Amino acid sequence: MNQIEKYRILSAGKAFGHRAKIALVLLDSKTAYEELKEEAAQSMVAGSYDCVGGDPAVILEKIAIELICRDTRNTWYLPDNVKFWDRRFSSLFETKFFCYDDDIETWSKILYKYFVKQQWMPKREDYTSTRSYNNVWGYFAELLAVVKQNNHPEFDKYYEIAVQNGMNPVVLERKLQELSEITQQFSII
Repeated sequence: MNQIEKYRILSAGKAFGHRAKIALVLLDSKTAYEELKEEAAQSMVAGSYDCVGGDPAVILEKIAIELICRDTRNTWYLPDNVKFWDRRFSSLFETKFFCYDDDIETWSKILYKYFVKQQWMPKREDYTSTRSYNNVWGYFAELLAVVKQNNHPEFDKYYEIAVQNGMNPVVLERKLQELSEITQQFSII
């Protein structure tokens, strides 16, 4: 019995989250992509009594963290060399966790989504302390850190948008340092 047959037997009748776990463990990334792509492209998937439903990207991110990451509290980035799903997943899920570093088109969509289209940036007056204000900017800085590390051609444009809207450049510097440490952790594995 080959792996795809095992997958189909073990995943029959199961919710997306269960099938995704089984696919990512048993199948190569290309086959996993083909098996999951139709449901993964939906905005919501059904769950079951012991498996959460919802946004497929969120479900896959949780599974990836569970399968790959040692420290789930601090992981906001996975280097390409540990991404075990097919490269085509990055265009299905426009989130930093799934996007391949050299996928300029998807990263451009992410930057546009969070820095222009979303039209929400933290406002200083909404926070009681500078620390909490900077922490909120951390998410935007994580996105910028990855695109800066990978020499994305639009980095400067989106960095300027962030700074003009109140992001302290120190927040980006911290995230660049954190990114360097995360990348180094994975190179030891």
